[in-house]
Amino acid sequence: MAATGRTALYRAFDVDGALLYIGITDSPIDRFKQHQSTAEWWPLMVLREVEWLNTRSDAEQAEARAIKAEAPKFNKSTGQGPEHEPYFLPSDVAAFVPAEKTRRDIRRHRKSLTAAELRLEQSVRAGRAAGLSYYDLAQLSGLSDKQVRRITSTLRS
Repeated sequence: MAATGRTALYRAFDVDGALLYIGITDSPIDRFKQHQSTAEWWPLMVLREVEWLNTRSDAEQAEARAIKAEAPKFNKSTGQGPEHEPYFLPSDVAAFVPAEKTRRDIRRHRKSLTAAELRLEQSVRAGRAAGLSYYDLAQLSGLSDKQVRRITSTLRS
């Protein structure tokens, strides 16, 4: 892993589009595997965005600016994000939510999901245009190769 080469700046978002975390890495797939086993925000994430920068230094500067400007909830190193307690969902969360509120939340989440799907399609399109393979896109997005291929086939005009 080169300390000075191309480096990814990534952002993680929840279902409402709220920014959870910003980070940098030269290997997004490996870093996401680490987050999956250790990050308290990982279960809340529904969308990841990855942007490649030419140097590690460029990525570090972009990360610092982005954290300061965007204040992700779970970035602890900068002190920019709001204070928070670890967030755990009860296994039977539906039992705690009134039916009327549930329907309203479903409508709201459906809109958020549609927006997230559009962002995912844009990311897949950009990834293919940048020369990423179906496999790489699947690994970065959490989708299967088949799902990525289906998305890209619908993007062709």
